[in-house]
Amino acid sequence: MFNSVELYLLNKLLNKIKYSDRDPYELNEFAFSPITNQIIEKLKIELKLNEQIKKLSSQNPKFKNLTFEFDNYIGKNIKENLIYQSDSSFEVISKFNDNELETFTIDIIGPIDFEKTELEKLKKYIEELAKKNTSS
Repeated sequence: MFNSVELYLLNKLLNKIKYSDRDPYELNEFAFSPITNQIIEKLKIELKLNEQIKKLSSQNPKFKNLTFEFDNYIGKNIKENLIYQSDSSFEVISKFNDNELETFTIDIIGPIDFEKTELEKLKKYIEELAKKNTSS
C-alpha cells in the first residue's frame, strides 16, 4: 500500500510531532509535500472516507466536505504556513512560470476540493509573498 518514501515521510512526521519542537519551517516540509498528498489519497481509499463523507452529507445537509477556500480555515492555515517558507524557497518560487506556480499551489492545497477561482487567489497570494520576500 505505502511505498518506502511515503513510509519514511510518515515516520519522520510522527517522530517530529511526538519527540521534538515543531519548527514551522520544518513542518512545511510535510504540509506542502506532494508525498503527503499521495499518502492522504491512499488513506482516503483505504479508509473508504469518500463513502463516509457522502453518507454524512446525505444525513446532514449542514455537513460540508473538506474544501479549500482562500478565506476559510483551511485557506487561513495554508497562508499562515506559507509565511514560514525559507528565503531560498521564495527565491525558487519567484522564478516559477505560471504552470509551475499552479502545480506548486495545487500540491499545497492537496487532495481536497477547490474552485478554480480559489486556486487563482492562492496563486496570486504566493506570487506576491515570493516577490515581497525576495525584493530586499
